[in-house]
Amino acid sequence: MPIFQIHTISFNLAHGEQLFNNLSWSLNAHRSALIGRNGVGKSVLINLIRGKLSPTQGSITCHKNIGYFDQQHEEVSPNSTLSIAAYLGLSTPLLALEAIANGSCDPDDFAAVGDNWLLAQHLSAQLSALNIPSDYWQHCNTLSGGQLARLKLWQLFNANYSALILDEPSNHLDLHAKQWLNEQIDAFNGPLLIVSHDPQLLKHIPYIYELTPHGLNTFSGNYDDFIAAKKRASQALAQQISHVKKQQRKLQLETQKNQEKAQQRAAKGKALRKRGSQAKVLLDAKKDQATANSKRQKTSVQQQQIKLSGTTNTLLAKQIQPEHTHFSLQTQASHNKKAIVRALQLTLPYGTNTAIDLVVCEGEKWHISGGNGTGKTTLFTILQRKAEAISGTLQLNSAVFCLDQHYQLLALNRSVLDNVNDFCPTLSTCEARTQLAGIGFKAEQVYITADKISGGQKMKLAMLIVSHQPKRPILLLDEPDNHLDAASKQHLADALSRYNGALLLISHDPTFIAQVGVDRTLNLS
Repeated sequence: MPIFQIHTISFNLAHGEQLFNNLSWSLNAHRSALIGRNGVGKSVLINLIRGKLSPTQGSITCHKNIGYFDQQHEEVSPNSTLSIAAYLGLSTPLLALEAIANGSCDPDDFAAVGDNWLLAQHLSAQLSALNIPSDYWQHCNTLSGGQLARLKLWQLFNANYSALILDEPSNHLDLHAKQWLNEQIDAFNGPLLIVSHDPQLLKHIPYIYELTPHGLNTFSGNYDDFIAAKKRASQALAQQISHVKKQQRKLQLETQKNQEKAQQRAAKGKALRKRGSQAKVLLDAKKDQATANSKRQKTSVQQQQIKLSGTTNTLLAKQIQPEHTHFSLQTQASHNKKAIVRALQLTLPYGTNTAIDLVVCEGEKWHISGGNGTGKTTLFTILQRKAEAISGTLQLNSAVFCLDQHYQLLALNRSVLDNVNDFCPTLSTCEARTQLAGIGFKAEQVYITADKISGGQKMKLAMLIVSHQPKRPILLLDEPDNHLDAASKQHLADALSRYNGALLLISHDPTFIAQVGVDRTLNLS
């Protein structure tokens, strides 16, 4: 039986644009992946399957007990006091165990514990194995993005689900955690659908579904095979289009030659009439025959032109045009190379216990490296003066602007255009719309509220805001490459490589880091 069945659904966005039209999908593959470029509707489709959204028309039927991994982690806000134990739904038995240890004889406590007398020891050991603090009463908002993602994934893999749908599960994970994720995927017994842009993760998946503006394409094979097959298909389609266009040009030339010959024959006939060397009856007969031939020929040419035009339109409709995302970052170099960040013997409240020395000069690009939970995001929070270091000194000689993992700078209840106008006062509305068009928000799309756009679109919007601050600040970029499709990720790397201001970058992708062209590395271990 399929995991789910989608029956000819359509879905319209709030501003009226149709995202899906008569889309059908019956998922049977044991291991499969859903891919597609930013904004094509992958997360919307998953939310339709989950029942969090309703299709404009059509129906969806789920046949399995499905567990979902959501890339947003909405249940853990920055100000949340939710503990790890509460997040895992284990607060009641753990509190009962503590009460019994303190002398409680309440039957309710014994009923809450059941047979789980070693729950506290096992949970602490499991958290340590996941590179998560073993204190299960610690608040979840103190965990890094990678630690929180791994905790949620561990919970899903060990719950009683018969199938899983994982929306970008490798985002925020370090290399060790990604290896762990691959092992969990291999060990899971039920069907599993992964939504991802991560080539390394997709290499392990034997069946690919590609969501495009034209619908859903299927491919049997892993991501490398898919890319190779797609390249061959694209080349074949381009050759077909080129061949048809050559036929159109050839037909146009032949038509032009035939018209010239007809004009020459007509001129010759007029000359004969003037000289009177041939009988008028014979000349009239030749003229009628020429007119009939010309009419037949014209009809035939028109039919061929219509056929070729139809073939061209059909082929062009199959061709998916690449989106050229444009990240506009300042490239004017500063000749002042003074130190704009000076952090000496800084001790973080979370993460590494080693004191940090960091001196950043104007124009330098730094990579802040380290595994999940080593304090990279905590360092950024301190540099923004949103938290205090335990000890050490910090001196900032420049404004700081941070793009965090969850794009918290965005006002989710305001439109895309409103967000740009709010944060970028130097841009006129016309200039803002031009910049938005450069990252894929065109026409009425600028009026979509930020909570309705995909993770990749949020990143592009946040990056546009970051890049148009009135004063050139130090950019703190916390995993900006997450959620981006391959093309957009390359465009962002190119823009950051040309940026001449100072930036500090957190990323777990060695290729992206190399493309940005970092000058220095601070390793938190």
